[in-house]
Amino acid sequence: MDRLKDLEIDRSGSIAENTFLAIKDMIDCGTLPAGTVFANEIELGRMLQIGRSSLREAFTKLESINYIHRTKRGTQVADPEFRAKAVPLNTILRDSSMRDLIELRILIEQEVAAKAAVLATPQDIKTLKRCIERMEDSVDQIPVLCRYDAAFHTELARMSGNKLWNIIFSAIHEQLEEQIATAFEKDHSIIDRAMVFHARILAAIQNHNEELARTVMREHIENVKIVYSDEE
Repeated sequence: MDRLKDLEIDRSGSIAENTFLAIKDMIDCGTLPAGTVFANEIELGRMLQIGRSSLREAFTKLESINYIHRTKRGTQVADPEFRAKAVPLNTILRDSSMRDLIELRILIEQEVAAKAAVLATPQDIKTLKRCIERMEDSVDQIPVLCRYDAAFHTELARMSGNKLWNIIFSAIHEQLEEQIATAFEKDHSIIDRAMVFHARILAAIQNHNEELARTVMREHIENVKIVYSDEE
């Protein structure tokens, strides 16, 4: 497991999500080959300087897409052939239309925002504020901006307490990532509107206003839908 000592985890946004992405990247590029056995959660968490709950959540997502699996030897990197059998969700989303993907986001994310408003802690609020601040600081760096835009939504999914929502959002965003970046590059007013919506969503969550959080999130994703409808 020496390869993991140099693993760089983005400490902004969701630690669990960023750990998932970092390990997934290492598996994709072959740095962690099939059969690699991970240390136990306590030891690995100490090595990566992250909590067990974040590590467990990252492993749950990796297991859901067949990147790792549990054996008597412990948790290990799965064979590529095993991963290939697991793609149902990603394959379905990849073959879906932009309209269908955004409508799925509307259905899921308005409820995610409402639940986050009920469950939000002071630390959650700080994390969301940091995502918005990083977006504001990155308006001229579209890839960085997109990362913090996604981090805002991913953090809401984590706050909702529903791991499936987190997994589904990550899969949807992966399909939309390129289109989002292109839209931001073509029209900076889209960036401005996104940040205004994020600020309104944050205010609703900070006030634990469940219904307002649901309404503003729906307006936000509906606005995204209009942007892409205009481009079709």
